[in-house]
Amino acid sequence: GRLSALETYFDLDSNSLTGAIPTQIGRLSAVEGGFYLYSNSLTGAIPTQIGRLSALEGYFDLYSNRLTGAIPTQIGQLSRLHTTFLLHSNDLSGTLPSQLGRLSTVRQLFAFDNSIAGTVPSEIGTLAHLTQLFLQSNRLQGSLPSQIGAVGGGVGDGDDAYAGLYDIVISDNRLTSELPRSLCNQTVLRHFSA
Repeated sequence: GRLSALETYFDLDSNSLTGAIPTQIGRLSAVEGGFYLYSNSLTGAIPTQIGRLSALEGYFDLYSNRLTGAIPTQIGQLSRLHTTFLLHSNDLSGTLPSQLGRLSTVRQLFAFDNSIAGTVPSEIGTLAHLTQLFLQSNRLQGSLPSQIGAVGGGVGDGDDAYAGLYDIVISDNRLTSELPRSLCNQTVLRHFSA
């Protein structure tokens, strides 16, 4: 409760933490550099208060836990995030919220090895700086949206040797239909697995 002035990193990764992420986590609204709770044994849903971490610019890493439930729509409030959004290796369900499209400057989006269903939202096309998209081993269905061709289309920041989307892994899902022609717009793609 008294960590509200914490500004740089909240890092409790690779411990043996159990239980749910407390709703008071939203009080860490000044954290900018990174929010790390990965590689623990956390359970329950990601609290909606996670959206209050709106100053977060660097890393949002909740992977390798036992989290359940849907990805909250409030995740879209993390619009300053520009490095990683990692939720893989949990037991998340529900759908990919369209609000993921508000993470327009994030570089890596990993939500693989969950139980996420539904379709890939068209708002994925607004992720102009994305370099890696890993959604494999879920229950996604339907077809990839044509907007996949716009993903990673942002201009590199000068320090980014990998401007553009170079990894798309969507295998082990229930996707159907043909791949969208817009996928041909991904000129730096080096790894595609469906």
